[in-house]
Amino acid sequence: MGGMDDAEKRQLEEFWQLLKQGISGKMALLPTYAMLAAALIVVATFGPSSGIPIVWKIPITLLLLVISVSLRVYYSDLVSTVDKAKAGIEKIIKKEFPNPAENPVMSKLTLIKRLWPLIARWIIEFVVAYIVVVLWANEIAMLLSLGASLLRSVAGSL
Repeated sequence: MGGMDDAEKRQLEEFWQLLKQGISGKMALLPTYAMLAAALIVVATFGPSSGIPIVWKIPITLLLLVISVSLRVYYSDLVSTVDKAKAGIEKIIKKEFPNPAENPVMSKLTLIKRLWPLIARWIIEFVVAYIVVVLWANEIAMLLSLGASLLRSVAGSL
């Protein structure tokens, strides 16, 4: 790095640290995903037939949605951090990083490991959505039945 002045070297070091933090932060999400999956298993055992009162369904639903949205926002922030750090480093060294997706040598296992935080987040989001639907299944069915009865009565009066 002979052609760099001290300010560029400091800036490069800052971007490098930022890049490392962003990448390690994405991997640090995995234990959080595992804990959330365990918690979701507990919530999933309730089911609609257990007669959970609405007064409990509302906070459970809100917490599940907050978890899902928070994971999405945090993950997006980490990806943004990595992208900004990469762009800063590329600007200083005047060279682009190779795109790992275009690497013919990259194994499928390496690709899966690289994408696993994103895949795990999608799985958690799907499970949260499924649990919320199952949790509210009786109420949804009742509303659909009420709507169908209302449509039949309106159609019958015409």
